[in-house]
Amino acid sequence: MFRVNGRRDRTPLTGPAAWIIRFAGLSGIICPLGFGAFTIPSVLSVAGGSGLVYVWGTQYGDHVGGEPYGLAPLELTATRATVLVLMVAFLAACLVQLAGGILLILLRPSGFAVLLAGMLLSAVFWWGFDLPLAWLDAAGLLPVLALAWLVYRKASRDLDGPSGPPSTPRYQAILAAAPRRATDLGHDHVGTEHLLLALLDDTHAAATQVLERFAPATEITSALQKDMASEPYNAS
Repeated sequence: MFRVNGRRDRTPLTGPAAWIIRFAGLSGIICPLGFGAFTIPSVLSVAGGSGLVYVWGTQYGDHVGGEPYGLAPLELTATRATVLVLMVAFLAACLVQLAGGILLILLRPSGFAVLLAGMLLSAVFWWGFDLPLAWLDAAGLLPVLALAWLVYRKASRDLDGPSGPPSTPRYQAILAAAPRRATDLGHDHVGTEHLLLALLDDTHAAATQVLERFAPATEITSALQKDMASEPYNAS
């Protein structure tokens, strides 16, 4: 059973369904943490005049001028500044994806969009730096992310109630007045009779004006309150 979380910046879920969203967020931070962590030493290595640092081993020694930094599409350049810009851009994309995963772990719905944006930005570098494991990670993450989104949407619809036309301010005011009417009468419940009293208090409501064609609203209110004060009513 789902319990409502009152914070507006979070999903309206706690319990098992919320953990599905958290799991999607946790899955989303694996790739940016892994490849982002290896990007930092590569940036430092290239900035210091050496070659790229690879996930499956390292390229030692100084970079030979005029030679490409690697064999992947974005590594074919021999210009240090270009490689540094590309790697910093990849690191930034990893940080966007990481932020999206963290937002989902914290049950922020914005994490869905941020995580997907980070993945789309990173995909260019997965191809450019020849990172097949990143594509495999994305293939596993996307179904999990889709499931988490469906869970979130279903919970949001359940919280909002059945769909229908928007309510008017007068309707909302009468609904809010009914519990106050019950409290004024010392009742520990709210029923349709309290709703009718709140409606009769609004002399500009169309329903009240129709009822007044048959009897004054004050008389209907008095009769209803008299019935509500009777023993049969209070015994029910």
